[in-house]
Amino acid sequence: MKGIDFHHQKQTNYGLIIIIGALLGAALGSIIFWPKRVQPAVGDTPIVATMDTVAMATNPASPTPVSNTRPALPIAPDFELPDLIDPQRNHRLTDFAGQPVIINLWASWCAPCLAEMPALEAAYQEHRQDGLIILGINQTKLDTVDAALEMLATLDITFPNLRDDAGLTEQIFRVRGLPLSLFITAEGKIAYRQIGQMSEAQIQVYVGRLMNGRPINP
Repeated sequence: MKGIDFHHQKQTNYGLIIIIGALLGAALGSIIFWPKRVQPAVGDTPIVATMDTVAMATNPASPTPVSNTRPALPIAPDFELPDLIDPQRNHRLTDFAGQPVIINLWASWCAPCLAEMPALEAAYQEHRQDGLIILGINQTKLDTVDAALEMLATLDITFPNLRDDAGLTEQIFRVRGLPLSLFITAEGKIAYRQIGQMSEAQIQVYVGRLMNGRPINP
């Protein structure tokens, strides 16, 4: 009668445990990272379907008519922050009511932030006489004032920059990465939200659409 090779059986069991563990780890990885984009930020469109969305798609309560009407743009929340160069001077977003505004959140250690700044400066110089405002907001909670000022001087940036020591804009705009740019209409509505670096061509197109009151979303 052939005996049972317990050593071989243990090795097989360990192998199965490792394989099952790897599969579970991969599944959990998708659960940990994907839900971060489920909750849409201000003016953003979610790219991951929630369970509620799936339930509605599989068990619709009633047919929904197709509408060609564009969704209403969200109102940009007001805030007040000190000037990066002159901290005794405060700025509010509502100070620029009636003007198109680009808010650009950045940090001195963020290479993509610095890479797009010259193109933003060029757009500011081209359109400032037409009322365009660009507000840079340094994420000072995660940065230092000296490093931020050094970068502005090195890049010869002249558009206004604010400092956010407490992380206020990180909260109200639900920042998940830098740079973050918000294109706000003269009516104070968020027309477009850009996460990540923009090319010079993108900035030219987006600014042109913002100045002409056209939809920006590509």
